[in-house]
Amino acid sequence: MLRTLLLLLKQIFGHLTAMAFLGTLCSLGVYGQQYPPPKPSGVMAVISPDGLRLRAGPDADSKVLWSAPFGEKVTVLNDEPLLLDTVGYLYEFNDNIPINGYWTAVRCRGIRGYMFSAFLGQLATVRAEDKGLNEDFILLFPGSNCINNTFYKPGYYWYGYYDVPGKRAWKPVRPRFFSLTDWLSEYRISTESPDGLQFIVGSRLPLNIKGDPGIDFLDGNLIRQRDSLLLDSHVQQQFELKVFPLPNGYHWESLQLFAVRNGQQQALSHLPYDYNGDPYAKWTGDLDGDGRKDFIITFGDKSSKTMLFLSSRAKKGELVHPVAVFYAAYCC
Repeated sequence: MLRTLLLLLKQIFGHLTAMAFLGTLCSLGVYGQQYPPPKPSGVMAVISPDGLRLRAGPDADSKVLWSAPFGEKVTVLNDEPLLLDTVGYLYEFNDNIPINGYWTAVRCRGIRGYMFSAFLGQLATVRAEDKGLNEDFILLFPGSNCINNTFYKPGYYWYGYYDVPGKRAWKPVRPRFFSLTDWLSEYRISTESPDGLQFIVGSRLPLNIKGDPGIDFLDGNLIRQRDSLLLDSHVQQQFELKVFPLPNGYHWESLQLFAVRNGQQQALSHLPYDYNGDPYAKWTGDLDGDGRKDFIITFGDKSSKTMLFLSSRAKKGELVHPVAVFYAAYCC
């Protein structure tokens, strides 16, 4: 049933948006039931880019002892009862999700105080096969996810890609991370302006985004169904992407995606069997301002990774090179 629902959502919203939406449904329960937030424990990190206040008492009106920056480690003491509270609401899929959590006793830099648990969690790390990614660039998708993608670097420049009826545009944004584990979905990403937001790109240096903001494939139809494996020549020329069937491909992994330009072609990542499913073209355009196509591609289905490929980072013999990765998976 859940797989059928996901396929329907993907036809309406696209791959990653559908997964985020399904994750939200799972986290709220299919009958709308809300579950208690996770109880913090052990050593945790501040995951709010704006930092987190250490207070003298377990409420938002208590004296501020110190403001801990993003990434600061704190030790949860667990020596007194946790106090449940709501400190605001997160707008998601035309609904207001309460930011629930506990006022938690912690020790930070030798100071005992209280922090709100919705802004405490663990920092994300790239997987071994993705070493070198998420260094100069970071790729984020809004919504809920059962995979930790708390990739953030202070001082980076952050851009959100928006698609609202009749208008596509890049805008400066400030990403927000929340630890709102309910039933299955554990992490949420948002911004101060979530309406129409499709994804977020962070960059160590300012991006030179010029002209056309690019095309996002909300319906995932650039890579066609298995009964029509090859893209037509118009699509290949416009988007500089081409797809071929893989010899002896797995049942859920039968296509290979290529970047093509001026007679040259480059195979994009062919991932292990764990990332089963055909590739999805999420976006194509000129993100780095060099006049050549860049790509955001999703590989896999039940377990997936979405990668940002930039032409300006291409090595010898390449058209594009991967610079950032975002992880996702079915949450139920």
